[in-house]
Amino acid sequence: MAVYAVIVLFLYSWTTLWFFWKLPGWLYFLSVGEIATIFAYSMATNLFESLAILMILVAISAVLPTKWFREVFVARGTLMTLLGLAYMIYLAVQFQGREDYPGAVIRLIPVVALAIFVIAFFAGKMAFPKKILQGFAEHATVFIYISVPLSILSLLIVIIGNIV
Repeated sequence: MAVYAVIVLFLYSWTTLWFFWKLPGWLYFLSVGEIATIFAYSMATNLFESLAILMILVAISAVLPTKWFREVFVARGTLMTLLGLAYMIYLAVQFQGREDYPGAVIRLIPVVALAIFVIAFFAGKMAFPKKILQGFAEHATVFIYISVPLSILSLLIVIIGNIV
């Protein structure tokens, strides 16, 4: 639950930041209902994205030996989440248009993924970073109580909107 909370904190904060960044422009040509629909789609998408990221970490934990990942899942999963999502945000910022395609950055994804895994592995062995990461993840759990009901409500709005 703690690692999922870090994923939620990161993804939902990023989406909310961009939503409010674009909101003033939308007010000129979209109705309140259309803006609410965009927000509902964003929150429903975040639900599936966050669950997908969590499933990747759980799959890694299931495949690797117990001592490597499962025993310190919170610390290593939190660090992998923070570094991985930070890199994804970096990639998103690099895509400004078709002519700005960052081919070199895209080719580095396997190297960055391996570096993130190695950093998380060594950080999980050290007591101080492990304690900080676990504390951060435990404190982030409060965001689950906000995001999950909001996401489920948004998902219901999207489903009902597409049926009706």
